[in-house]
Amino acid sequence: MEPLLDVFDEACVQIRNRRNKYVGHNDSAILTSSRSTSLFNASRDEIESALSAPRNAMNCIGQHYTGTSTLYQEFLMNQDGEHLVGALAQARRYRELLATGSANYLSAAGRSTSIKRSPNDNST
Repeated sequence: MEPLLDVFDEACVQIRNRRNKYVGHNDSAILTSSRSTSLFNASRDEIESALSAPRNAMNCIGQHYTGTSTLYQEFLMNQDGEHLVGALAQARRYRELLATGSANYLSAAGRSTSIKRSPNDNST
């Protein structure tokens, strides 16, 4: 896990420096410069590198505790936080319905698949 966190830290160095210069006002040269310097010139590769590092660390944790991984990079939502809360509430309700057998499991391909549970199975 430590090497994954080191990769994350390294991937964020330039982003952190820009943040400190702009938000933290830690760089007096930027504040007193007469020419305009763009602090928001991160490349797509730099951003993807910074985002992939925590995804890898999160999947390491998931693999360790549950033997599963998550496609964090595939999550797209073009709404605001209220919509996110609603989506999470729907996911929670769906999980509850699966646990009681009141809903069918939807596979990653979108096909409905019945889950056969034994009467003694209390897993969620």
